[in-house]
Amino acid sequence: NSQIPNFGHWSLVIGHSPYILSLAAFEPRKNIDGLIAAFEQFSMLNAQCSIVLVGAYGSAERMIRRQSARSPARDHIHLTLHHHGRLLLFNKTSGFI
Repeated sequence: NSQIPNFGHWSLVIGHSPYILSLAAFEPRKNIDGLIAAFEQFSMLNAQCSIVLVGAYGSAERMIRRQSARSPARDHIHLTLHHHGRLLLFNKTSGFI
């Protein structure tokens, strides 16, 4: 699991591999845990792809962080709170969920 603290690190994530972008509050109703589970399956077929989860504080944030830290795909799951560089992320994404 990689927390992306500043814009400089975004270029490492988005510059070298395809990625899927998700913008959603870290709330149970957003099913981020299901998205992480689906990404784990997808990453077995496409090991070069990452997922960037951009969210807002929510009641499921701690659970999502734990799940991503324990995930077999944890090196390709990137979590951050709302980020002012979202436009760049949209422009470079391979897919948006």
